[in-house]
Amino acid sequence: KLVCDFYGKEQDYTKKSGVEHTQIYAPENTHPDLLNRQNLWNAVEKSERRKDALLAREFEIAFPQELSQEQRQALLSDLCQDIVKRHGVIVDAAIHAPHVSGGSDERNYHAHVMFTTRAINKNGTFEAKKYRDFSRDDGTKTVTEWRKNFADLVNVQLEAIGSKERVSHLSYEDLGNGLEATQHEGYEVTQQRRRYEAEQQKNEEDRDQEIIMPDVAQANDAIRQRNADRHSDRQEIKGLDQEIIASDSFLSDLQRSKAKSDAEHAQQQQIALERKREQMAAQSLVDAHKRATDFHTAFDPNRPDKSLVTQYITDYALL
Repeated sequence: KLVCDFYGKEQDYTKKSGVEHTQIYAPENTHPDLLNRQNLWNAVEKSERRKDALLAREFEIAFPQELSQEQRQALLSDLCQDIVKRHGVIVDAAIHAPHVSGGSDERNYHAHVMFTTRAINKNGTFEAKKYRDFSRDDGTKTVTEWRKNFADLVNVQLEAIGSKERVSHLSYEDLGNGLEATQHEGYEVTQQRRRYEAEQQKNEEDRDQEIIMPDVAQANDAIRQRNADRHSDRQEIKGLDQEIIASDSFLSDLQRSKAKSDAEHAQQQQIALERKREQMAAQSLVDAHKRATDFHTAFDPNRPDKSLVTQYITDYALL
């Protein structure tokens, strides 16, 4: 239960379900009173004089379904500590579990990260002036930087748990992936969608025909279907590519095996040829030795045979 001094109202959150974790993050020198949630936001109210004053900034972040409760809290802590360090503000954050009974996606673990628009001064209280990081001039740039920062933190966590999934802070258009972005539906559209889907579970004659699917919800469903079709097509193409790669790899293996076999065969032929040459050379020596030995018997000085003498000289040189 929180009591708002400014409006004199009590807000009762004691029966709120699905809150997995809450925590306040602040600079080290923050006054202890501001670490109490009720004191913190009442102090924020008191520090603002304008009736149209902006009391806080908020990030809403989604967690990858691969993360455990402990890992979600670690990721939230990393983000909030970075916000405190960079801007010197107090951050009040809560992780919400999905309301499955209310029709929410069971993977929809998310966090609301609220932080003050004034930094903490050296005395541990709020600065007199607001910081301008989220002003009209610098706001878009700052938010873009935080989107990238959070994506980097998520990817570090995914890598740490061995997941191959990765996220990007870039839009589909910036990524150039050909997918379409859906429109934000908001609370009222979401509730109307759930009412419509609940009606569709009834018998047709029992349905309230006045409860219809909002136009933006229908458009988003059509976009999701087109994106799913594109994804399916890409998966099929990827599968074909993988088959082609596998076939190429198999063909390469066959070619390498054939090249290896050819090389081995050529080597065996070369060895056989060398052996044949050695055998022929050995036989030539034997034949030459026999002819040289027989020369003196066969040679007749009175009737010299020129071819016999020539053969003897050749054999003698070989021996």
